Amino acid sequence: MAGGFAKRLGQLGVNMAKPLVKICNRPIIDYAMEKIMVLNPREIIVTINRKFEEDFREWLESRNYANTRLHVESSTREEEKPGAVLSLAMLLDKIVEDEYLIIAGDNLFSLNLEDFVSFYLKMKAPTIALYDVGDKELVKMYSCIRLSDDLRVVEFTEKPSNPTSTLISTAIYMLPWRSFIRIKEYLEKGGNRDAPGHFISWLCKNEPVYGYVFQGYWFDVGTPRTYEEACEFMENLMKQKHSP
Repeated sequence: MAGGFAKRLGQLGVNMAKPLVKICNRPIIDYAMEKIMVLNPREIIVTINRKFEEDFREWLESRNYANTRLHVESSTREEEKPGAVLSLAMLLDKIVEDEYLIIAGDNLFSLNLEDFVSFYLKMKAPTIALYDVGDKELVKMYSCIRLSDDLRVVEFTEKPSNPTSTLISTAIYMLPWRSFIRIKEYLEKGGNRDAPGHFISWLCKNEPVYGYVFQGYWFDVGTPRTYEEACEFMENLMKQKHSP
């Protein structure tokens, strides 16, 4: 999902789509694409808006990502965007019945996607990637997740005022077709058409959804502060990898 307009990112998001903003001289989206390619997916679809279409086309043409295509939404500014959930719903009529891995294009993470997909295949149900931020104040910016002993999601609250755990959802989901198509049902019932977390929260109340907690690092590159933090972290990580 790369169709946003990055208003929270300030000047960085004015002239460039957030997934194309660079960290350690690489667009953010390349970090996710590198992990996705290991899975040898049948197809990768990058949902984008019309405003940054040419930028994404130049990006894709300069890469060697197999079986990858762009799905262009008509919006050219924030006020016109359909919202991430509605965007996924509109995509349903243009894709085949299958299992889908959905990732927000501004996610920077250490999650091993092969392990994540293996867990999904074991549970045979919708699965979301979770990260422990270790601070309930931070959870208020994201979502609060609680799991049962069998790792089923028993609470999913968007931007909670009183978090009950430090686990959050990272906007990385694995959905079987039967669950994916319920986006239409969710929207018909008046569900929020933008933040995907609202759909997942609704889904948790209507069928079993499981959580996979991963260790390491995760950044939602949404503001200048989190962008700077991500840059500093990745620069230090690169130095460690290349030090003798």
